[in-house]
Amino acid sequence: MHRTRTLPSSSLARGALALLLALLLGLSLLPPTANAEPSAGTDALIDPPGNLQAVAAHDHIELTWDSVGNAERYSIYRSGSSTGPWDLLADNLTETSYEDYYNIFPDYPYYYYVTAFYGEVESAPSTIASVTWPAPVQTYPLTYVRNYTPEDAWFTPGGDFAEGDPVSPSSAASVGLLQDDYTRSGYRFLGWSTDRSAIQGSMAAFDMPNAAVSLYAVWAPEFAVVYDGNGNDGGIVPADAAAYLENETVTVATDEPTRDGYTFAGWTADHDGKVYRAGDTFAMPKGGARLVANWTPKAAGPHDQNQAARPSAPANASAAGPLPKAGDGAAPLALALAALTALGASGALVARRKAK
Repeated sequence: MHRTRTLPSSSLARGALALLLALLLGLSLLPPTANAEPSAGTDALIDPPGNLQAVAAHDHIELTWDSVGNAERYSIYRSGSSTGPWDLLADNLTETSYEDYYNIFPDYPYYYYVTAFYGEVESAPSTIASVTWPAPVQTYPLTYVRNYTPEDAWFTPGGDFAEGDPVSPSSAASVGLLQDDYTRSGYRFLGWSTDRSAIQGSMAAFDMPNAAVSLYAVWAPEFAVVYDGNGNDGGIVPADAAAYLENETVTVATDEPTRDGYTFAGWTADHDGKVYRAGDTFAMPKGGARLVANWTPKAAGPHDQNQAARPSAPANASAAGPLPKAGDGAAPLALALAALTALGASGALVARRKAK
């Protein structure tokens, strides 16, 4: 007779316990579900910074990244390898940019990542950004020289530029790094030249060569136009406030003076002797121009002609001419004057005879 063998109750209990332990162990090895809530103290409370960029500048490396909405601060880590080890470069940063000047060497690669903090919770690392810092660029100085005279050594530094860098020359009123004012009374600034004795200058931008550059200010004297009324007693003698370079075009003013008894006949220029009228032009001579008013006497009118035709009063009786004719209104007076004259002459003759 076949008998079924049964396990003792204690063996069944031990088997059930082992099965339960195996089940619990298996559950502990399963990954958490995708929608599980993060536990406090994990980096899931804050996102890592995005778009980390590393750019080699002249003497440092510039880092930038996108801000994280709930970030209170950031930390930057640096390594000489993409796999580490990583050193904390800077922390407690509130900006989303950083300039790394710390122990950087030419032709050496640098790797960076950034983390964000919310309270004491640190985010996961950002993506890694890397850059190889180039060797320092050779730069050359730019100098501005005032150049009032050939011996003028006054200068202003204009900065340092690498070969090929664009250079925009300063204006005369704000020169170089110190913004010096080079403006000069009686002279016009024509620009800059690398030739101290140049008579033409330029304000055009240029590319820095692989050498130091000195720019000399170029100046040209300015001249004035002076109008001389030459005895005017009215009208307007022009005043030209403009300043002209030699050979620049001057246009004669439209205002004109007046003078009683004369007609204005234009302006005579001292420099060439020519007569100019309003609107005429001439080239400014070296030293300036002086325009003198010309006057022509006005022709005598009818009243003036009658006055000129009247004889002037005689100086004495002998010059009085023939006596007036009878019937003239002035005859009695003329006869009386003649009688008095004759009487005076007779008295003088008697006196001379007595004296003898």
